[in-house]
Amino acid sequence: MEENTTFKNKILSLLRIESVPMTKWTTGGTLIGIIAYFVFAPLELPNYTFMGLDLGITVIPITGGVDLGLVIIVLIAAFCGPLAGFFVGFFGSLGVSILYTQQIIALGFINFAFGMLGFIVGIPRYTQAEGFADGRKIAQLLLLILAGYFLMIILYLLGLIMIAGQSFEGTLLYNFAPSFSITLISLFLFAPVLVRISEIIINESIKILESRVETE
Repeated sequence: MEENTTFKNKILSLLRIESVPMTKWTTGGTLIGIIAYFVFAPLELPNYTFMGLDLGITVIPITGGVDLGLVIIVLIAAFCGPLAGFFVGFFGSLGVSILYTQQIIALGFINFAFGMLGFIVGIPRYTQAEGFADGRKIAQLLLLILAGYFLMIILYLLGLIMIAGQSFEGTLLYNFAPSFSITLISLFLFAPVLVRISEIIINESIKILESRVETE
């Protein structure tokens, strides 16, 4: 009985719902993340084409840029945990698909892939102790981003091939290859930088609030 209780507590702790304050933090982060995803993910930021994949018959453009949706998923996962990261990735991308394209691709499996990215990234408690001021936490974040990225790509490709019925070559060349560098830049450069900046802003805001309380 005690082992079952301990296992349950570990699961609740992993999901960041082991207490009322943590449940509120996870819920609040999820709502803010989904709203932010709705607002920023559809934005068409400037992209650039830096090479083309010449297939003889056609050329597949490989572009660079930033996907703010991916950045938001990582940001929420890093601060609010895997459950919040999953919900933002899944429901955020699903909502944007329904609102802007009026369709659900591969029965929502693509959205599940985005959700799993958030879940994997959010597993560690990065903000304990020194937080992201500790270079090891940034390295840990990058490692989990890498793991989440590979899982997301595998699920993404499987969804389009096995559920949507696309060919492997077509999926790889026309869905994945054109946005490959955008995904990498967003996840491995912009997301960690924004996470660190956000932590600084949060910490400074807390200090200001504490100082005001002390003066009162």
